[in-house]
Amino acid sequence: SPIKDTGGSQLSFSWSSEPGQKFLIQISQDEAFRTLYLNKNLDQAELKIPRPEAGRYFIRVRSIDADGYTSAFSATQSITILPRWTTGNGEPVSSDGGVVGTNF
Repeated sequence: SPIKDTGGSQLSFSWSSEPGQKFLIQISQDEAFRTLYLNKNLDQAELKIPRPEAGRYFIRVRSIDADGYTSAFSATQSITILPRWTTGNGEPVSSDGGVVGTNF
């Protein structure tokens, strides 16, 4: 499913899975995944992370079945994290139109 920046202080990712699968998720700021922002093994098909700095990120996942079979990485998805205004506690500033961002 598409990944969307909702402006909150956390990003959530989820994907389809089968019972017993584990996963490796990678997030990078370059499409070739040369420099990883995150490389994490997971026991479930979801991830929540603190909102990263503004910029473009690339995300891919692979599954590991209960019998040890490891899939190829998924198609790469990208997300652009936009700069935003925040309150003193880090929460996004909102208006009637949603989260207030900047026009960079």
